[in-house]
Amino acid sequence: MNVYLAAPIRGDRSKIETNKYIVNFVKERGHEVLTDHIVKEKEKLIEIENNFGSTNIYKRDMKWIDECDILIAEATVPSFGVGYEVGYMLGLKDLKDKKVIILFDRTIESEVSAMATGNCDENAVVYGYKSIDDIGRFLKSYL
Repeated sequence: MNVYLAAPIRGDRSKIETNKYIVNFVKERGHEVLTDHIVKEKEKLIEIENNFGSTNIYKRDMKWIDECDILIAEATVPSFGVGYEVGYMLGLKDLKDKKVIILFDRTIESEVSAMATGNCDENAVVYGYKSIDDIGRFLKSYL
């Protein structure tokens, strides 16, 4: 199964340890994380992406979203990119075999976008976690 992890790259990376956990959890179950590079050190990642170019990043990421089976979005902190990726995926015409999972830290739910916490699209599953272990228990049923 191909998994696309959507998480902030250039903005607030306070959930980087959560994102690393998700990448490792998915890979340990034998699935591919198309975006596993996003958990690299911020400065190194930005340098690599700046050399790759914004247009190339956009084209690559849209291709990966089209190819993925599940998009997992860590939506605790605001990110234009994460919102765009979720919206794009949910806007695809044929999602019968695809799923969008929106995760957020329930301990700070009042600070999380209502567009994430209140998403009731039939192809989206929203889950508020209290700990990293909660994420693992939740994701087991989808992987």
